[in-house]
Amino acid sequence: MKYRFKVEATANNGNKIILGSYPTYTLARKRLNEAVEHSLYQVIRLIDLEQKKALLSVERE
Repeated sequence: MKYRFKVEATANNGNKIILGSYPTYTLARKRLNEAVEHSLYQVIRLIDLEQKKALLSVERE
């Protein structure tokens, strides 16, 4: 199965972690929403692997 979307987070210290890769936008968006609700990451991004750009980015204050 080809994964088109990736959810990636950046911690306060600058370390990046991949939270998952998903075949559909809906699944990736669901994971991003869960990460926003339950994590302490500084920045969480939903990335389109085909276009190689972030479609959505959430940053904590």
